[in-house]
Amino acid sequence: MDRRTFLISLGAGAGAIGLGACSKDSSDTAAVGVGAPSTTSSLPVPTLAKDPFTLGVASGDPDPTSVILWTRLAMAPLDGGGMGDAQVPVQWEVATDESFATIVANGTAVADAKWGHALHVTASGLESATRYFYRFKVGDYTSASGRTMTTPAEKASVDRLRFGFASCQDWQSGYYNAHRDIAATENLDLLLFLGDYIYEYGAQEVGKGNTKRTHGADEATDLAAYRNRYALYRSDEHLQAAQARCAWVNIWDDHEVENNYAGMQSEDPKIAPETFSSRRAAAYQAWYEHTPVRLEAPTGADYKIYRSFAWGALATFFMTDERQYRTDQACGDQTLKLTPACDEVNSGGRTLMGPEQLAWLLDGLDTADTTWRVWGNEVVMTPVTVGAAILNYDQWDGYPAERKQVLDHIKAEDITNLVVVTGDIHLAGVGDLTVGTGEAREVVATEFVGTSISSDGLLPPGTEEVVRSAVPAIKYVNSSQRGWTYCDVTAEEWITEYRMVDDNLVDGSPLQVDARFRVTPTVPGAIQL
Repeated sequence: MDRRTFLISLGAGAGAIGLGACSKDSSDTAAVGVGAPSTTSSLPVPTLAKDPFTLGVASGDPDPTSVILWTRLAMAPLDGGGMGDAQVPVQWEVATDESFATIVANGTAVADAKWGHALHVTASGLESATRYFYRFKVGDYTSASGRTMTTPAEKASVDRLRFGFASCQDWQSGYYNAHRDIAATENLDLLLFLGDYIYEYGAQEVGKGNTKRTHGADEATDLAAYRNRYALYRSDEHLQAAQARCAWVNIWDDHEVENNYAGMQSEDPKIAPETFSSRRAAAYQAWYEHTPVRLEAPTGADYKIYRSFAWGALATFFMTDERQYRTDQACGDQTLKLTPACDEVNSGGRTLMGPEQLAWLLDGLDTADTTWRVWGNEVVMTPVTVGAAILNYDQWDGYPAERKQVLDHIKAEDITNLVVVTGDIHLAGVGDLTVGTGEAREVVATEFVGTSISSDGLLPPGTEEVVRSAVPAIKYVNSSQRGWTYCDVTAEEWITEYRMVDDNLVDGSPLQVDARFRVTPTVPGAIQL
């Protein structure tokens, strides 16, 4: 069924359904991606013919005393990096001011060809809840500077947190106007990136459909191709500026490897898991090499990335992985079908998160004692079903038993302050997460779904009211526009603001606030302002 036919059918059925001035040497800082100590290097600095800092800088995974600083040396970013096999010593600096007059941490890290000359420096010994500036140097070249912030101390009182979340930035589908806006948001403390940082697809023709620019390459399936794809995306000036604006906390979704992959199962059922394993290992390594994560480097096709962090006494964040451990999608992974779901969807043992990660999440939700609990989630959790039909088996709808387990647990533990932030689906939406049915239905949490940075919408424009009438759990939907989501959080309330690009097929198009919602920590459910 094509989307037009689906929407006609859906509409017809809707009725039925600051530090001191002294510089200190932090040269024992972990670096080189593998966690090896960084020391004052005796390695010679190679003569570089070009600026190696073509991919910008980034920071991520902050804690109260440290933050991860990232860059990747690449003189020829779209052709493997062009750095050869040499190890390259790279100086790094952290300062309290943008002019770097007061440097409070520095050291030398070694960029290794094994990791594509990417660096993950743990800049430590910092003050909590403090903004810093950082940069890198190699020979005569100095990188752009980035701005970052440590988290407040454990259980420290916090007035507010201003953070954003974003996902889905297909290079070929449109421009990074949303990143330009993120970079211009002066008071942004943190950004959660919820997956689909790259798209693995082969090249599309400019001018065909919504294709505005092309990467001119085949589908990425090996390490070299994934590296070049990340480098292309990171060559965008607006993405570089957004990553330099504040610390990011990244997870992945499917397109960092392959569309709709599940565990070790490729989207193509003819590809054996042992064959897919090598592709997944290459993709995971490339993701690590281009992401400012506080993780050891991967050693193969298995890579634990789910993790949590706190923002003082205000919020605890849980960042999950809903690709690596999931059971294959049920019912042939159909999309936009109005026929009842097949029996497989309710068969025993099906999981989206895997038992170990699920237990970790539920235990973390139980023990978190902050004002807010925040779940960085990849795929839509709010039910988007039409009668007995499941419209997207790749979402939580395709794993109803595990979703029920999570929501029942939230109800049983009387958790009222959970907010789920979600990417993946290329539309903006707000939904109630509920337990029970009919008059006994009870809201236990709120889900804010963010639209894509640039990836095409999955529903035609103008279908919002049809969807809302068909799916009562949805309070707001915008399937037409691209953008990002801004959250202003205090102990009393959470305000979510959907910032939408007027026309993302136009480079430089402005953004407007399309909708605002309020949540309180004691009463689940969002109220539109």
